[in-house]
Amino acid sequence: MYITHNEEPIPAEHLNTTGIIQSNYKLLLEMFGEPNVLNSDHLHVEWRLRIGPHIVAITNYIGVTQPKLENVALWPIACTSPGAVHALREILENPIPSMRRKIEMEIALAGYDETGKRLELLESCARNLEQLCKATTIMCRNAETALANLKGLL
Repeated sequence: MYITHNEEPIPAEHLNTTGIIQSNYKLLLEMFGEPNVLNSDHLHVEWRLRIGPHIVAITNYIGVTQPKLENVALWPIACTSPGAVHALREILENPIPSMRRKIEMEIALAGYDETGKRLELLESCARNLEQLCKATTIMCRNAETALANLKGLL
């Protein structure tokens, strides 16, 4: 399970640039929520995650800010340890368990005291399942693109 900077403050000290992940802004937004905006032009963003004992930062900063976040395909990551890379990869490659855990947390937090809360909960779950379907579709497209890129290199 992971926690984002939207749920609690996550420090970014002592992170080392570890590598780059291939993803798109929409998928990261759906999985991790709104990013931190690191400049006033809203061009440099960052997600901070706590994955168990690990801290990971995903950013679009690669020496130059890019005018459209939707066009960013490669995202530098910085982590507290190499284990964080594996934990992040597992979340990105298997979004269904991660999103299922988020839905289960919402159910546990909402409780079952009132009918109105149950209805809100069901609506929230329906929205999360819809996002999950979209994320799965996007991941399939990303995998197809990555495969095509690999074939082009051979």
